[in-house]
Amino acid sequence: MDKMKKLKELLVFDTWGWVAASALILCAVSGVLLAVPYDITNPYLSVSRLVTANQAASYARNVHYWSA
Repeated sequence: MDKMKKLKELLVFDTWGWVAASALILCAVSGVLLAVPYDITNPYLSVSRLVTANQAASYARNVHYWSA
């Protein structure tokens, strides 16, 4: 019973620091995923192709945008 209480104390997300840390991790991971197909010579076409051609890439871009 004591172990369960300690586990609950560890898993309590009661500060905004957890939210900020989670957003930072999400932003970093999604940024790496988005940097792979990105073309620096034609950025507008690269992003528009990314958003329209692949739904998973569009979701990763939205996660990156909203976590930043």
